[in-house]
Amino acid sequence: MYNYVVTAHKPSSVISATRGSISSPDETNLVLNKFSRIEIYTLVPGGLKSFKDVPVYGRIAAMQVYRPRGRDTDLLFVATEQQQYFVISYDEKQHQLITETKGNMELRVGQVSHTGMMSALDPHSVPNTFPIRRELRNAPAGNLKFAPGPLFKEDLDETTEFLIAVPKDGSLRIIRNGVGITEQAVMEMPGITGVWSLRPYYDSPLEEGEELQEVDEYAGFDMSQSTIATRNVVGNLLVQVTQYQVRLIDLENRRLISQWDPPHNSKITVADINPKSSSIVAVGLWTVVGVQVLRLPSLEIIADQPLEGVSMTRSVLLSTFENNHYLLAALGDGQLFHFILDPTTGRLSERKQLSLGTQPVMLTSFTSNGLNVHSLTSIKFDMKEDSPEYYVVGTSFTIQGETNASKGRILVFQVTVFEWKASEDGSAELIPLCCNKDFSLALRVVSRGHFVLVGDLFRSISLLAYKESDKDNKSLEVIAKDNNPHWISSVEAFDDDEFIASDTNYDLITFRKNDDTADEDERRKLETNGFFHLGDSVNQIRHGSLAMNVSETEPVGISSELLYCTSSGAIGVIASIPEQKFKFLKKLEESIDKVIGSIGDLRFIDGDLIESFLDRSRSEMVQIAEECEMKVDELLKIVE
Repeated sequence: MYNYVVTAHKPSSVISATRGSISSPDETNLVLNKFSRIEIYTLVPGGLKSFKDVPVYGRIAAMQVYRPRGRDTDLLFVATEQQQYFVISYDEKQHQLITETKGNMELRVGQVSHTGMMSALDPHSVPNTFPIRRELRNAPAGNLKFAPGPLFKEDLDETTEFLIAVPKDGSLRIIRNGVGITEQAVMEMPGITGVWSLRPYYDSPLEEGEELQEVDEYAGFDMSQSTIATRNVVGNLLVQVTQYQVRLIDLENRRLISQWDPPHNSKITVADINPKSSSIVAVGLWTVVGVQVLRLPSLEIIADQPLEGVSMTRSVLLSTFENNHYLLAALGDGQLFHFILDPTTGRLSERKQLSLGTQPVMLTSFTSNGLNVHSLTSIKFDMKEDSPEYYVVGTSFTIQGETNASKGRILVFQVTVFEWKASEDGSAELIPLCCNKDFSLALRVVSRGHFVLVGDLFRSISLLAYKESDKDNKSLEVIAKDNNPHWISSVEAFDDDEFIASDTNYDLITFRKNDDTADEDERRKLETNGFFHLGDSVNQIRHGSLAMNVSETEPVGISSELLYCTSSGAIGVIASIPEQKFKFLKKLEESIDKVIGSIGDLRFIDGDLIESFLDRSRSEMVQIAEECEMKVDELLKIVE
C-alpha cells in the first residue's frame, strides 16, 4: 500500500515568535513557529502582510534571528527536535528563501534534555565553533598538546564537545557535554556486585569525606560472604543478608545480636529490607519457589508464601504506601505476584498474579519525572463472580514544598468487548462478553468486523480477534502485534490487512499483517512497511473525505482516504494510491526536491511538497517539468 499525505488545514497554534529584517534592510518581519511550519509576515501600514510560508521536515524546537557581520539583512537559525539545524536567508534577486547552511548537531554521548532545547546567540558577534573529533576527545590527557598562544587551552577531557573562539576578547571557550561530576575519591575493588550507603546510626546524615578507605571489619559485618542486601533499620540496627544468613547487628555496641539461617542444603538468592517502623525482611530461597518474610528484631518467620511456577524467585520488593504494606515477588519466567502484608501478624492477603512477559523481572522502587508509582492492584466493579477484573495503578506527582501529594492519577488497564442487548420491556444494557489484559496503557481502540486494533502508549499496536466457539465460550485474542517500542497516540485500519498509527515522536507509521509466511511466529508480527515524519502530534485518525463528492477521488485512483487532526490545529489527509501513481508522484517529489529543497520519506508522498509546485515561479515549474519529462501545463493539471 502506498500513501499520499497532505495538509488540508494548516496549524493554527503558535509555539514561539521572533522578529527581524529578513526580507529587506528597511522592512520588519514577524516570524512564527507553528510546530512544523514557519510563517513570515511583513509589517505594513495597517497590519501584517503574509510574506513566506515554509514547511519544515521536523518539529521546530528553537528559532533565532541574527545578523552576521557584513550583512544588511537578518538570517534565521532553526533547530528541530531531531537535532537537525539550518540557517536561511532571503535572496531579493531570486525572490526566495535560500539555505545558507544545514547540518546535524546530535551529540555522540549524553542525553537530550527533558526540559526541551534552548538556544542563545551573541547579539554582537557570531562565535566560531569547532567540534572536537572523537579521536581527540577519547585520547589520553597526556597526549593532548596545545602550543602556547593567544588561543591556548589545555584543560580538555573526555566531556569536551566544542571549542569556541570568541573574537571580542580572543578567548577560547569550552562546551562540555554530560553531567558535571567532580571525582572525590577512587578505590580499585574487583568483583563488585552491589553498592549500598550505610550510616553510623539510623537517623544520622551521610558523612562526607575526601578519602575512601577499605576496612577489615565493620560492626559485626560478615566480610567473608557476598552481601545480597544491607540496610540501616530503626533502633540503631543494621541488617546484612548473605547467601547463608540474615544477620542483625547492634550498631551502638557493634556486635551481632541475632541471625537466621536458611534450611539445610538451601541458600538465599534474593532479599529486600523494609527499614521503617514495621521493619521486616523478605527472602527468596534457591530450593523453594516462594518467599519468606521475617520480623525484626526476632528474625522469626511470620509468612511463608509458596508461588505457583517452575522458575525460581528472581526478585522481591517490600513497599509501604499510605500506611499499606505490600509484598511483590517476581519469577524468572516473567510472572509477578503481589500481596497486601500485615507486618504484625504476617498475614498475606489479596493475592494477585499477572504476566509481564517471558523474561526474568527485576523489581525496584522509583520516581520518574516527579511521578511516584504507589500501588498496583486489581478490582471488580461488579461483585458478580464472572464480572471482569481490572488492573489499577495509583500514582501521585511530587511537587516541591508539599509534604503530602495533592495530585495524581488512577490508571485502569483492560480491553473489553460488550454486547448491546435489548430487553422485552424496551430497556437495553451493555453486557461484557470477554476481555484482554495484555496492555500497559491502551489509549486508542478501533474495531473492524471481528478484528480489534489497539494502540498502547508503551507497547505499540496489537491486532486482536473476537472468537466465539460456542454461546458461553467467547474470547478476545492477540493474533499479531508490533514488537517495536513505539509510543502510540492514535490508530486506524485501512482495511483488514493494513493499519496506520501515529506516535509521540510525531511520526506516521503503517503496518501490515504477515499472512504470506508459513512461519507461525512471523505471522504473529505486524510488519512496518511505511514511515513519515509529520512533525506534529496526531490526536485522531479516522476514515473520511474532504471532497464534496466521493467520485471526485476516483480519477486519481484513491482506494482509501483517512483524515487526521493534530494538537496544533492542523487537519490532514492520508490517501492510499496505486503503485503507478505513487511512482509518478515520487518522481515529481524528487524533481521538486532537486529544485527547491529536500524532505525525506518512505512509502509516503509528501503532499505539501507536491502542492508547493503551484507556488513556484514559471522558470522553476519549467525545470521541474523537464525533470519529469512532461509539459508544464500537463503537470499543473495533475497537481491541481
